[in-house]
Amino acid sequence: MEHGGAPPARWRGPGRLLASGGQASRERAISYCPTCGTDAGDAAFCPACGARQPGADQAAIEAETIEYASWGSRAAALLLDGLVLAGAGLVLGFAIALAFGVNLLGPLSLALPAVYFTYCHGRPQGQTIGKHVLGITVRDIQGRRPIGYPRAFGRYLVLIPISFVIIIGPMIDYLWPVWDRRSQCLHDKAVRSGVFRA
Repeated sequence: MEHGGAPPARWRGPGRLLASGGQASRERAISYCPTCGTDAGDAAFCPACGARQPGADQAAIEAETIEYASWGSRAAALLLDGLVLAGAGLVLGFAIALAFGVNLLGPLSLALPAVYFTYCHGRPQGQTIGKHVLGITVRDIQGRRPIGYPRAFGRYLVLIPISFVIIIGPMIDYLWPVWDRRSQCLHDKAVRSGVFRA
């Protein structure tokens, strides 16, 4: 007895399904990532977690090249994020001052960047608003996996001792990608992260 709807999928190899499609006999390979369970299709690396997929041949791996983000795109993203944080801090600061009569602009200027960069860089997309606009992302040093929230927080914390060296410290850190072969800042090197084209 025949039933309507899409035909059932069939297993093909470990972690792979084959979906057949009616009279046209269309077939679509479905590859579920063994690490996170995401449908990776025919990709050599999982688009969600970056793990290499079983059975990926060398040609497919080489085809999925990764590109380091340019220093200009990183600088532009940082500028946009600075504007976002400044606007958010002012709005929150004035709202709290009006509601409770307390000036928290100082504490907010310290807390907001830590929360913002940790959350945005630690999530799977690895992008702040500025990085999203510029089409770049923070990943592990291989450019395949998200760095996660602990490493994202550590990446931000490293900036604190660097900032103690007034002007020179942050300047050296943010200029480091200009001559670094992996386009890393010092705070990237500390947690083995990098910034790549998304």
